[in-house]
Amino acid sequence: DPTLGLIDFSDTVNLLITVDDDGPADFPTINPAVQALLPGGTILVMPGLYQEDVIVDRSCVIQGSGTSSDPSLGTVLQGASIHPDMCVVTVTGPDVFLHDLRVDGQQPVYNQARRAVYGNTTSGLTVTDCVIHTATSGIAYVSSTGGTFLRNEVYDFGEGLQDGGGIFLYNSTGMVGAPGMGNWVHDGPASAILFSASSSGEA
Repeated sequence: DPTLGLIDFSDTVNLLITVDDDGPADFPTINPAVQALLPGGTILVMPGLYQEDVIVDRSCVIQGSGTSSDPSLGTVLQGASIHPDMCVVTVTGPDVFLHDLRVDGQQPVYNQARRAVYGNTTSGLTVTDCVIHTATSGIAYVSSTGGTFLRNEVYDFGEGLQDGGGIFLYNSTGMVGAPGMGNWVHDGPASAILFSASSSGEA
């Protein structure tokens, strides 16, 4: 179209990014991949141990390669902070999908993360087929809407009956499991599934 003149296509349009900690890929860690991704794109995370505090501030799919605890077989996300309020994955962007990941909240100082997956003031967070463990709150969904949590295993959560939970909705709406797509929430001293502070939805 001559009315447009020349259009610069030199900048890459990133709708699909590959992350691999030990092989050729677009990025070796997840955070720079999120920042390079156009909203609505997909990040494929290859098997490995990713020690970083992941922050997802835009709509995207983060697709792991399996939930094995062996980093050569599965995608293991483990927070990097040595802080009592550490969150392994913090989601603030809308319509984020986390799939087929192991989110491990082990810390060298405090032994467990405050939150393994933390959705804060967002909407449409979907977490499916993940293994999430060693956190005061396995999945915490706070002041958010439309959360969907299906076919996850959450364990080793909480510090006591009144501290934390396996899947914890606070002032939020969401669906925790569905027929044939339940979550396995076990081995934690706190409540397995908790709807608090005017939260609503289905469990």
